[in-house]
Amino acid sequence: MKYGCFGCVGVVAIGILVAAVMGALVVRELSRERAQTVSQSEHSLPAVELPAPPEDEPGSRAAIFPLLDVDVAEPGRVILDLSHGSFVVEPGPEGQPIRLEADYDKVGFELVENYETHGETGWTYEVEFRKKGLFGIVVNTGEIPSVRVIIPRGVPFVLEAELGTGESSVELGGLWLLDADIEASLGEHRISFDEPLLAPMNRFVLEGSAGELTVEGLGNGSPRSATVEYSMGELTLDLDGPWARDAEIRAKNSMGALRVGFPDDVAVDLDSEGVWLGEQSGRGVPDLPDPRPGEPTLHVTVSVSMGILVVDQ
Repeated sequence: MKYGCFGCVGVVAIGILVAAVMGALVVRELSRERAQTVSQSEHSLPAVELPAPPEDEPGSRAAIFPLLDVDVAEPGRVILDLSHGSFVVEPGPEGQPIRLEADYDKVGFELVENYETHGETGWTYEVEFRKKGLFGIVVNTGEIPSVRVIIPRGVPFVLEAELGTGESSVELGGLWLLDADIEASLGEHRISFDEPLLAPMNRFVLEGSAGELTVEGLGNGSPRSATVEYSMGELTLDLDGPWARDAEIRAKNSMGALRVGFPDDVAVDLDSEGVWLGEQSGRGVPDLPDPRPGEPTLHVTVSVSMGILVVDQ
C-alpha cells in the first residue's frame, strides 16, 4: 500500500507539473505584446494574349461574353483556405500581379502563402489563414483580422475556396473564371457576379452550412452546370444575368430558407420538389418564360427538406 500511495503521489505530481508548464506557456502567449502585422505581397502571372473581341451586334450574348468560344489548355489555380476573419476577393486591373493584403495579429493568427508556376502559362496561388492554438487552447486576441485577395482580369483560372467562421465577400464579375468549387460555413458569405465574365463558366459548385449564404447574378457567370447546397441556415440564389447557353441548376437547403430569383428574359424549366416539412411561400411557382428556339433555357431543380421555399421572378 505504501508503494502504491507513493506511485499515486508521483502521478499527481507529474500531472500538476504538466498543468503548470501548460499554464505558464498560455499565460506567456496571452501576455505577449500584440504584434499587429500588415502584410502585402504580389506575384506576376504568366502573360496571356487575349484574342480580339468579336465583331458581333452590341448586346448579343457573344458580345457580352467576348471569349465565349475560346479554349484554355493550362489555366491558373487559386486555392483559398480562410477562416476566423473578414475576407474579400475582388477583381483587379488587367495585366497587374495577383495581390494579397492582410491585417492581422501574428500572435493569434497564421498566414501561409505560396505561389508557383508550371508549364508555359500554368500557375498555382495558395493562401491559408486561420487562428492559432496552443495545446488545443485557442488564443483570442479580440481583434478581427482581414484578408483581401485581388485577382487581375484577363487571366484564365479556376477557383477552389474554403470560407469559414467569419464573413466573406467574393466578387468574381469581369474575371476569366472557368470553374469554381466553394465551401462556406459558420458565418455570412456572399458570392457575386456584378458583371459578365470574359467567358461563360463550365461549372459552379457551392456548399455550405450554419449561417447565411448569398449568390448574386449567377447569370453573369453563365455556368453549364451549377449546384448550390446548404445544410442549415438561409440560402439566397439569384440567377439574374445574360445567360449564354442552356444550364442545369440544382439548389437545395436541408434546414432553413431557400430563396431563388429568376431573370425576366431567359426561359426556365422549373422542377420544384417542394418542401418535405415546412412551407412554400411567395408566389410559389411563378409563370416563367417558355423555352424559345435558339434561346438559352435554365433547367432548375429546387427543394427544401425542413424550412421555407420561396421561388420568385
